[in-house]
Amino acid sequence: MFESVLLDLFFVLSIFCIWLMLVYNAVLISLAFLYSKKNEWNTQMLLQETKEYPPVSVIIPAHNEGVVMETTLQSMVSLDYSKEDLEVIVINDASTDNTEEIIKEFAAEYPWIKLVNVPKEQSAKGKSNALNYGLSVSKHNLIAIYDADNSPEPGSLRILVAGIIGDPQIAATVGKVRTINKEKNILTKFINIEFIAHQWTAQAGRWVMHHIVMLPGTNFVLRKDILNEVGGWDTTSLTEDTELSLRILKTGYKIWFLPSAITWEQEPEEWAVWFKQRQRWVEGNYHIIWKYFLEGFGNFKLFINMLYMLFTYYSLIVFILFSDILFILGFMELAKVNVAGPILLMWFCAFIMFIAQILIALGLEQREVTLSNVFSIILMYFTYCQMWLVMAIKVMWKPRLTKKEAAPHWEKTQRF
Repeated sequence: MFESVLLDLFFVLSIFCIWLMLVYNAVLISLAFLYSKKNEWNTQMLLQETKEYPPVSVIIPAHNEGVVMETTLQSMVSLDYSKEDLEVIVINDASTDNTEEIIKEFAAEYPWIKLVNVPKEQSAKGKSNALNYGLSVSKHNLIAIYDADNSPEPGSLRILVAGIIGDPQIAATVGKVRTINKEKNILTKFINIEFIAHQWTAQAGRWVMHHIVMLPGTNFVLRKDILNEVGGWDTTSLTEDTELSLRILKTGYKIWFLPSAITWEQEPEEWAVWFKQRQRWVEGNYHIIWKYFLEGFGNFKLFINMLYMLFTYYSLIVFILFSDILFILGFMELAKVNVAGPILLMWFCAFIMFIAQILIALGLEQREVTLSNVFSIILMYFTYCQMWLVMAIKVMWKPRLTKKEAAPHWEKTQRF
């Protein structure tokens, strides 16, 4: 049986880091709980105080989105916003399916819905490029972004706009993303739980503690003048919205999380599709960490976010993986840790805290605290979460190529 002082020290460090993150997340979810209690009042006050709503340009980037395009555009028609003050620009970027035909049908019936085809010489270069092109043809200073598989609730845009117009320091307002196909299978159930927990913890909790919120890729409104000031979307980034968020925060502007503004989004229904999507997210975040690492020392919000990302994508992943391996080796009597104390009890308490924090987040949504979801959270820890670890470790060692170096192209998730 293998024993070592270094093994003991690394084990103690692992336990410390895991518990540090658990305690930090416990603080964040507690703050999120308090924020949720004020959220309904905040929303009512925003809507009552807003007498006039300014015009908005909605940009929807689309590349081969025929499967979901009709549902998305129907949700645009249902938006509770004056259509005289609304232009919906659907950026058709080199689609080879029936995306263009569906957009044309809606544009013919609703003149405020516009089909914009990306010129051939600029096409097929990815979402960031399509968004920048949409920005260049938009008329209004307020820009709303929705992915092509999104169905925002009718009042969501009004909430986001009401939140941004009251303070010139607010560069963007961000709504909440929910999983429309959460009952499809166990994977979509996992994703639904993950999204709820992440948004209440990392978005609402960090807004209260640090005034830090990240653009999620969809369901947000931002100011065109500020977007132009920071240079638009970075076409070399794999996770363009996280990258844009950091540039906005670096300039001193704020991004505000308004969870009452809800959009429903289709999530991957197959493991292979999920793995490809999340691998791109993790790889993109690794690129961002190293891009902004040194700049973080000169900006408090950037520093806090870099610290959070470094801990999440490096330290915590390594230590959790190490503790998992050590747990298995110890169970097989191949390795032994000579550390005094109730080790098994500490692991069990950490596991209970993990479940409790997610349950608190689920409790902030209607009808999400169910026996089925409780069992799903337990199963998530041993399956879904461990797959995250494997994927993150795999990507960690990949060469840090940018999207530009790999030739810009669409990185889109398969629709169902």
